[in-house]
Amino acid sequence: LLLESVLFGRPTLQCELLPLRLRAAVSVLCALPRSPPSTARAVRAERTALRLAETVADWLMTGCGANGPTGGEGPWRNFRTLSWPMYGQILGAAPALAPRALCFLFLCSLRLPEVGAAASSSRGIAPAKDLGRYVFLSELFASLLVRGGAKPLR
Repeated sequence: LLLESVLFGRPTLQCELLPLRLRAAVSVLCALPRSPPSTARAVRAERTALRLAETVADWLMTGCGANGPTGGEGPWRNFRTLSWPMYGQILGAAPALAPRALCFLFLCSLRLPEVGAAASSSRGIAPAKDLGRYVFLSELFASLLVRGGAKPLR
C-alpha cells in the first residue's frame, strides 16, 4: 500500500517526483533479507518481492506517462528507457536477483501493446513504427542470450 501511494500518488507532481519514484522502485526490487531466512520465510519474501515487482511494472507501463500524446508509443518508450535499464540496475546490484529481474521484465512486457501485423505481412513488410520495436526486441534477445546477459540465471 505504501509503495502504491509513492508511485501512484499526486499525479500533478508526476515529473518532479519521477526520479524519486524510480529510485524507490529500484530499491524495492533490489531488497534482500538481512540474514539468511528459513526456507518458508525466503519463499514468502520472494512472493512479496514479486507482488511488488507487479506493482512497479504496472506503474511503469500504465502510469508514469505511458499513455501520453505519442499514440500508444508510451508503453514501448517506458519499456526501452525505464524497464530495461532497471533490469540492468537490479542485476548490477545483486546478480543473485536475476530471476526476480527477469520476472520484472516479463511483467512489464505483458503490458506492452501488441506489435501490429502489416497488411502485406506474408511478404515480411512491417509498418515503420513496428520496425523500431523489432529492432529493440532483437537487441534485447541478443543481450540476454547471445552476449550472455542471462548468465546469472544459470
